[in-house]
Amino acid sequence: MKWLGIAGITFGTDYAIKRYLERKRKVTDEPKELFEGKVLVRRHTNEGGAMDRLIGRPKLVRNLSAAAFGGIVGSFLHVVGKPGRTLQKLGLALMLGGGASNFYDRCTRDGVTDYLSVVPKKDSWVKNVIFNLADVAIFGGLFFTIIGILFGKKD
Repeated sequence: MKWLGIAGITFGTDYAIKRYLERKRKVTDEPKELFEGKVLVRRHTNEGGAMDRLIGRPKLVRNLSAAAFGGIVGSFLHVVGKPGRTLQKLGLALMLGGGASNFYDRCTRDGVTDYLSVVPKKDSWVKNVIFNLADVAIFGGLFFTIIGILFGKKD
């Protein structure tokens, strides 16, 4: 089933990057620049939710993550067997893989390992945002899912 394959590749790629960075880089290491300094690779452990919210409340964050991941699993199972709905299936597969990777980190580590940040042209709040490939998959998947719901053929 190709949709589970996409979820598995998303999970596996993010998982491999996180474990590589945990072995090769310390949290205190200077960031590595990519794309002429527009993207930074660094190691950060996010002990809270998005943007380090809810730090110090790991059980609440884990429970909220479990609920969100459960919703994604349920939605994926609801849509995957239906004909058509390709964009929805793609989006949910990306969210499933990204969500699984971050949820796995929440359950087995002190938090989620984040490692990418974008360097804005002007000083702004964006400079403090650190994310990972799973986050990109989740947001990209959300985009595809919404587009699929709004404009896709339902058959």
